[in-house]
Amino acid sequence: MNAERIRRATGRSSGFTLVELMIVVVVIAILAAVAVPGYQEHVRKSRRAEAKTALLAAAQNMERFFTDNNAYTTDLAAAGISSSSGQGNHYTVSAAAGPTGAIATSYTFTATLSASLTDPECGTAFTLDSNNVRDKTGGTWSAGDCWR
Repeated sequence: MNAERIRRATGRSSGFTLVELMIVVVVIAILAAVAVPGYQEHVRKSRRAEAKTALLAAAQNMERFFTDNNAYTTDLAAAGISSSSGQGNHYTVSAAAGPTGAIATSYTFTATLSASLTDPECGTAFTLDSNNVRDKTGGTWSAGDCWR
């Protein structure tokens, strides 16, 4: 009863006006416009780290295989290497051994980004070879920037 008397005396009802609600919507839209691109870049960086970790682990396993067999192989399973990049499986790891013949004396690993994903800065694939040369395919950044 007391609240009803105060409302009648001041001429105001409780609640939000349309202007107040629109101000809140605008503030939320501005925050989203700033936060979403930052979040997307963070996700891309974590995917890149996933690919680089998978390639470095594959290279370690391949070197162990070479120590035991005196040759490299393209058979990932024989070297104990997974063809998926890890937790998110956003990249697929493949191997090429060379030169072709009885004894392979080098290898190149490639981690290829899933077709449904994009990375405009670092492109679609990372590569690592037996000489520890690190490269990438596509994208606007240099290989050094992407491997950092």
